[in-house]
Amino acid sequence: MLRLSLISYYTLVLCSICCGQQVDFSFDLESQFFDHERKIYVHLPEYYHDNPTDSLGVVFVLDAQAESFYQNAKGIVDYLVWSHEIMPLIVVGVHSQNRGTEFIPKDDRLDEDHEDNSGQADKLRAHIRDDIIPLLEDSFRINGFRALVGHSRGGAFVANTLFGKSRDLFDAYIAISPGMHYLDNQILDQATTALQSRDDFHKFYYCSYGTVGELEKYFKPQVDLLDSLIRVHDVQSIEWRKKVLEGKSHWSQVAMSLADGLVEMSRAYLVDQYLVEKWVSEGKDIATTIETYEATQRDKLNYYIPVSSSFLRYFGTQYFELEDYQSAEKILKVAVQRDPQHWRSYSSLAYAQHMGDNSEAALDTINLAREQLLSSNLSEDEKLKWQGKFDNVLKELGLDK
Repeated sequence: MLRLSLISYYTLVLCSICCGQQVDFSFDLESQFFDHERKIYVHLPEYYHDNPTDSLGVVFVLDAQAESFYQNAKGIVDYLVWSHEIMPLIVVGVHSQNRGTEFIPKDDRLDEDHEDNSGQADKLRAHIRDDIIPLLEDSFRINGFRALVGHSRGGAFVANTLFGKSRDLFDAYIAISPGMHYLDNQILDQATTALQSRDDFHKFYYCSYGTVGELEKYFKPQVDLLDSLIRVHDVQSIEWRKKVLEGKSHWSQVAMSLADGLVEMSRAYLVDQYLVEKWVSEGKDIATTIETYEATQRDKLNYYIPVSSSFLRYFGTQYFELEDYQSAEKILKVAVQRDPQHWRSYSSLAYAQHMGDNSEAALDTINLAREQLLSSNLSEDEKLKWQGKFDNVLKELGLDK
């Protein structure tokens, strides 16, 4: 049984009328695996409503019962999606009633049904897999990509999942100041065995820790052990990132680590502005380099999101402020190649060419756009609208004679 809170219901109705607004939902579920009702939060970014044909990935945030932690995480994801810094993501906040047991696996040293063997990590994974994910699939446009975020003890659940039998429940794992020493280092031993065996992971894994306070001094060698094992055994199927945040404590590093982890994660699955600018500065052929990078990452991670013409247009137009129209033209040409019906890219490309003293190329670009427009499946009204926009571009550039 599932109950959608009344306030969220009316928010949903309102949003169906006024698209473009963020929406927050609260669901109460009777879990198949816990003997009590479980709560989750779901947050949809503006992108979800502004792009009604797109499906989004999902980032699962543990410890959503800590309201300030969840709101912080939600805000960071929301802002990074809005600013084109990361792939579009829906945020799902997973509540726990007893994080002390829910993030920890069963103790291998005890019988499964021993009264002191209280670990419930398997139950929590089953809850996510069989209670939460089907709800998300039925209710929202999601594309199958799933990331998991855990802080502190939540990082133990992250590692136990990645290095266990359920690793394919998620594609990407972000652990902020993770404690993995529980049960006499059982989780670290599990990780050691998997990494020494060079299991076929195809996952992204981010771990961070600070340098202030006893907790960070205790957690540092745990993350360093993973780093050493991954490097020594040359585990290529993990896209590994270890970050040390100087001068930050177990608590003050959370927001910074989450933002950094999300950006690094997204970059592993989606070409971003940093990579494009890097390749431009190195004088590389942008189209070929993007294709090579996407193929490499797809083979490594078993999942990849082709960069859209919309993103490439955004990256290219950033060079306008620098008056670097040659670099802008390189990127915008790829945007047009990737989607010959991304009409805004033609306008931006023509502007870059004209400002780069190549008005003939600008005119050719608009003429090409018109040809593509005539052969498109757009309605006649839409075609007339875009024809008018292209006429205005030529007029603004003084090429309408």
